[in-house]
Amino acid sequence: MSDQPTEREALVVEVGHEELEHGRVRAELRADGLLHVDKRFEGKTERFDHRVEPREAKETLRSADELARLAPRERRDYRPVPDEARYEIEIRREGEEPLTLELWQEELDENDAARQLIQSLREQVQRASDGQAIL
Repeated sequence: MSDQPTEREALVVEVGHEELEHGRVRAELRADGLLHVDKRFEGKTERFDHRVEPREAKETLRSADELARLAPRERRDYRPVPDEARYEIEIRREGEEPLTLELWQEELDENDAARQLIQSLREQVQRASDGQAIL
């Protein structure tokens, strides 16, 4: 990503399962600061839209750019524990194909860039949904 993300640049993160405790949460943070959060749980969908400070959105997108450069390689030998969260991360950049990563919770815990990115977005999602959606 460039220093000035364009409106088409975005970070999309999905985690969870519709039938489990916190449901399936999808967060899309756009470079213009618009955050869309969708929570699907037991057949119901809730949508939360929120404005993030442009500076905060740009910082989060820069973190995603750092994660893209440091993207972990797939560990074919990794076996997740039951109920371990899997984060599906999509990084959209102007004029490029989207970059898609999948990280299990343990892998996230081992990758500073990924952990910091998810933590930042998690806080934004909780503010957007008044704590009703958990990333």
